[in-house]
Amino acid sequence: MATKKIGIIMCGNVKNELNCSSFACHQQLNNRQGLFAYPESEGVELVGTMVCAGCPSINAHERILHRVRPLVELSQANAIHFSSCMKAGCPFTNKYKKVIEEAYPGVEVVVGTHTIPDGEDPAAHEQWFLGTLKHGLTGRRPSFTDAVMEMMAPKA
Repeated sequence: MATKKIGIIMCGNVKNELNCSSFACHQQLNNRQGLFAYPESEGVELVGTMVCAGCPSINAHERILHRVRPLVELSQANAIHFSSCMKAGCPFTNKYKKVIEEAYPGVEVVVGTHTIPDGEDPAAHEQWFLGTLKHGLTGRRPSFTDAVMEMMAPKA
């Protein structure tokens, strides 16, 4: 039986700023749901999860390939999935996809990990998801600087 060896690349901002554990992605993979609904005749194995290379700069091509290389060359991944947070919130996912496909033509690159819940409007769900990401990444939250400033403020 052939095995689909899967690597997942998720948004570094979502992982680092929102503390995402990739639970939903891994759950979908373990249950062969969403974009992990590979044929039953094919085994599935998660070989690694990485964060993206960050928002592009002049060397974005090299940075994403630097992230993908261990998944493909060491872990033998034959499928790379960009997480659904990247699908919804990253304007560079399709560019990254193209770069990976050119460097590793034998690797399937899939944009997304899970699908929307049954019965939900796809456009409305995507807007909700994108809004949730945006609020989580840009919404005001206490920081260490706020705590220090409060500590240093004159007491009344």
